[in-house]
Amino acid sequence: MEIISLNRRDQIFSIVSFLIILIFHFFCIEFYPVNDEFIFPVGAKLIESKDINLIKSFFDFNANTLGFSTLIFLVSKIIHLEYYLLGKILSVTGLIFIFFGIINFLKIISFKPKIELYYLILLIFLNPLIFNFSLRATPDFFSMSVIFLSVSMLIRFKNKFSTFFNILIISMATFIKPFNFIFILLIFKDLNYSYLYSKNNFRLIYIFILTLFISASLFLFNYYLFNFLIIPENFELAKDFEILSYCVQLISYVGILNIFISPIYLNLILSNIKKNMVRYMFYLITSLFLSYFLMFRVGEIDFGFLTEYLNINFYLFLLTMSFFVFVDTIFSIYKKNIANNKLFINYFLILIILLIFLSNFHPTQRYLLILIPFSTLFFYLINQSKITILIAVFIYFLANIPLFINHYSTQKNIGIVLNFLMKEKIISQTYPGFLGQHSLNYFMINNENSKIEVNKNILFNKNKKFNISDLKPFDAKDIIFVSKSQNIFKRNKNIYIYKN
Repeated sequence: MEIISLNRRDQIFSIVSFLIILIFHFFCIEFYPVNDEFIFPVGAKLIESKDINLIKSFFDFNANTLGFSTLIFLVSKIIHLEYYLLGKILSVTGLIFIFFGIINFLKIISFKPKIELYYLILLIFLNPLIFNFSLRATPDFFSMSVIFLSVSMLIRFKNKFSTFFNILIISMATFIKPFNFIFILLIFKDLNYSYLYSKNNFRLIYIFILTLFISASLFLFNYYLFNFLIIPENFELAKDFEILSYCVQLISYVGILNIFISPIYLNLILSNIKKNMVRYMFYLITSLFLSYFLMFRVGEIDFGFLTEYLNINFYLFLLTMSFFVFVDTIFSIYKKNIANNKLFINYFLILIILLIFLSNFHPTQRYLLILIPFSTLFFYLINQSKITILIAVFIYFLANIPLFINHYSTQKNIGIVLNFLMKEKIISQTYPGFLGQHSLNYFMINNENSKIEVNKNILFNKNKKFNISDLKPFDAKDIIFVSKSQNIFKRNKNIYIYKN
C-alpha cells in the first residue's frame, strides 16, 4: 500500500535537503585520514600485491575482515582513483543507500506521516552518528547503509532477481561488518502465523537461510586463507563475562542510543514526566546513585572529544537517566498501542537482541549506526509535534558544528605535518607517534624504497631520527617543525616534529 503522497513542495525540499548534505560530504572526501581510516586503503594495497603473507599483515593493525579493503580494490578496477579516496566515496554513497531505504520503508509502513518528509531527511542525515561516520573511509557506515537498503528491497519487492541480488549484497555487507546481519530479521514482519506453511513463509525462510549460508561461506573462506573466522586471534573484543560490566555496558549502550534519538520525541518525554512525576523522581535518584557508585566509563561509548568537557559522574548520570527514559518511553508507547505495526514490533525485538548481544563485546557507539535510521523513522512517524521536530533538527545541527570543526582541524593539522615530512623526504626516518593512529598509511606506503612497510618493529622504532607528538618536547631546541592547532576547542593540540 502506498502510504506517502508527497506534494511537489515536499518532494523538492526533501531532495534538496538530501543533496545539500550529500554534496557537503563529497567536498570532504579529500580530508586526511583520522581515527584508524588509514588501514583500509593499505588493505587494498596489500591485496594488490597478491602476496598472501603480506596480506596477512593487515590483521596486525586491525580487527576487521578484509571485506571493505577488497571492495575498495575491486572498485578501483572501474574507478581509477587512490584507494583512500575510493574508501571515502564508498562511505558517502552510503547516504544515497539510506535515502532510498527510507523511501522504501515509508512505502511499506501502513500509515501516513503527519509531518513533511524533508524533516525526516534532516533528522536522519544530521544525526551526529550518521553525519560524522559517513565522513570516514571505514566499513561501519557503508555496511550498515547497504543492509538498510537491501532489507527494505527484500520486503518491498518480491521478484526472484531482486531477491537473490539483495541476498548477495547483504552477505557481502555482513562479511564487512558481521553484527549488521541481524537487521535481516526485519523481513519476518511478513511472517504468516496463522498459516505457517504458506508460500510467503517459505520465501522468508529461504531468504534467511541462503543469506546465512553465503555469509558463513565467506567467513569460512576467510578462515581458510587467514586462520580465523570473524576476529583475528591477536584482538580480544570479548572478555570474560562479569555481570556488573555487562549491566554497565547494556545501560551505556541504551543510554547513548537514546541520547542520539531523544531530541525527536522530547514532547513525549515531557508529557510522561508531567503524568508520572513520582516515577521520574525515582529514575533521577536511582540514576544519581548508580552513576556515583556502580557505573563506570566503558570502551568508546562517549561524545568524542566533547566528553573531555564533561564531569565523569555527570556523563555517567546522563547515560543512566537516558536509559530509564528510553525504557519508560517504549513501555508508554506500547501501552497506548501507538505503534501497532508488525514492522515496528519486529524492529524493537531486533534492537533488544542486538543491544543484549553487543553488551558482551568491546563497546563503541559506531555499532549503533544500524539502529539510527529506523529508530528515527519510528519516532518521526508517531510524533505529531512539528515544533519538537524543528528543535531536534536544530539540536543535531548545533551538535555537528564542534564535531565537524574538530574533525576538520585535526585532519588539516595532520596534513600539514605529512606534507612537511614528504617535502623534506624524512618520513621513513620518523617515528609516527601521534600520527600512528590516524595516518599510518603514509608511513607504510610512502617510504623511500616504494615498498609497503608492514613490520611494526620498523614502523614504530623509537630510535628513529625524528619523532612526532602532540606534546611539546622538553628541549625546544630539538623541534624542527610545529603545526599549530587551528581547532578552537583544542588550542593546545599542536603537533611537533623533533629530533630524538
